[in-house]
Order: sequence, then structure tokens, then C-alpha cells
Amino acid sequence: MNLCSLFLAASALAAIAPLSLQAQDPKVKAPFVEADKNGDGKLSETEFVAMSQGKVAMDAAKKRFAELDKDRNKFLTREEFLAGAKAQGAAAAGNAAGGTAAGEKKEKAKPKDDSRR
Repeated sequence: MNLCSLFLAASALAAIAPLSLQAQDPKVKAPFVEADKNGDGKLSETEFVAMSQGKVAMDAAKKRFAELDKDRNKFLTREEFLAGAKAQGAAAAGNAAGGTAAGEKKEKAKPKDDSRR
């Protein structure tokens, strides 16, 4: 499993698991709310990178932020963040089932070497 796939799977779990816990315990914050340090209802690149610190490299976090920022306004809305988490969860599930994550190429099966017969 490469670093990108690992990040996608971890991010999906980090985004989804607390949401179910939040319904049971209102004191538990969802990852988006916890990362939104200034409480403005959106994540800046700085907040997103800080949230990702220790999980992935800064360059990888900045790249992921740019991918998630669909309207290119330099902020992630809760909807953009959750859409990214859902996409990551689907990619991680496909990868766990033997598929490949988005953007990864499947290795072609090598032809059998019949020269030894």
C-alpha cells in the first residue's frame, strides 16, 4: 500500500468514525470542526495542513487541499471536506477489496514463459 492510499484510508476513517460517535456524545468534535481553529465554518490551507501534520508530508497535504478545493476559493467548506472523505472511503474500500485507488494503474499480467518446455 503506498503512502497516498494509506493517507486516503486514514483520512476516511478519521472523518467518518467521529461522526458516528458525535451522535452518541455531543462532546466529541467532528474532524472538520476540530480543524477549524478560528471557527469560521471553513478550512484554510493552513488549518488543513495543521490537521494533517504527523500523518502525511506537508507537500502531500497541500496537494490534497488543492484537490478538495473544487471552487478554488482557497478554503474548504464542510461539503468539500466531506465529499473528499467519502471519495477517500470509497477508494479505500475498493483498495481493500483488491481494487486500486483512483489514479493507480493495475499491473499487467506477465505472459507465461513457454520457452522452458
